[in-house]
Amino acid sequence: MNNFPNTCGYYILFDEEGNFIYVGKASNLKDIISIHLSKNEINPKIKNFAKYVIYEKTHNINDSEIIEDEIFDDWVRNTGNYPFANRIKPPKSKLTNSEINNIEIKKIVKGILKKKNLF
Repeated sequence: MNNFPNTCGYYILFDEEGNFIYVGKASNLKDIISIHLSKNEINPKIKNFAKYVIYEKTHNINDSEIIEDEIFDDWVRNTGNYPFANRIKPPKSKLTNSEINNIEIKKIVKGILKKKNLF
């Protein structure tokens, strides 16, 4: 678990078969991912099913929130369901799309999800 960065970003959790189960954001990826993958995780769906994670660092937490929300919304639009382990819809970011500093990250995420056949 020491290989996760101490920076902000978003992350996606997968079950043992590689199915997308959760999307989240963090101001410190190392801290939150370490908790999710430990016995101290309080969300039973994450605790019992999360086996793999992909993450991407962002410039700031606002970018992380925007990307998290977009991944969540794209998933719901394409499947009609919330991701398995997300309890509720993540809050909308206070920024508008025109204020995103790093639009390329969104393209990267969509590419990652398409490669994993999530869409």
